[in-house]
Amino acid sequence: MAARKPKVEYYWAWRAGTLAPVVNWRLVGANGEIMCQSTQGFRDKADARRSVCAVGLTLTGYHPTDETLREVGPGRKPS
Repeated sequence: MAARKPKVEYYWAWRAGTLAPVVNWRLVGANGEIMCQSTQGFRDKADARRSVCAVGLTLTGYHPTDETLREVGPGRKPS
């Protein structure tokens, strides 16, 4: 069995009080534990990805790349 990698999960949520969908993210370790998450709500995946890069830069001193993290989601925007 291949070794598991940490991943960033992007998912759609609805902002309270509106019907506008937003993107949230969470960082999941290789063991399945949620390390950190954002419930701020971003307009799209690009904005959420910039937030993930800012957190990676703050915690580790470098931008997370495709070699270090797997990215999952968020799929098509719900209507």
